[in-house]
Amino acid sequence: MNLELDGSKLKVEISDFEPGECTKIKFKLIKNDTSVANVTKEIIFDKAVVEDTRFVSYEWTSVEDGCSYKVCYQGMKNSLCSDWSGFSNTVTSRPKAPSKITSCKA
Repeated sequence: MNLELDGSKLKVEISDFEPGECTKIKFKLIKNDTSVANVTKEIIFDKAVVEDTRFVSYEWTSVEDGCSYKVCYQGMKNSLCSDWSGFSNTVTSRPKAPSKITSCKA
């Protein structure tokens, strides 16, 4: 599993996904190692696509500046759910913009 940040877009990719293990997946986004920023709705797979690519991804389009993020996932098949996976790598968003100018030097 890999997590990438491009500006304010955060994308998680699983490239070693095993077809047939599950029919749905959801991702949990952790912010600053302390809070759950988001849990996605269940994403239903198109079985043919997953079997061909063995690749699953999800993108958050706006993450907060000045924070670190990591992701885990949970697979589902019928009424069964897996445990949450281990965490992805951690990425840090760009620094927050200052709220005001505190000094000015020439």
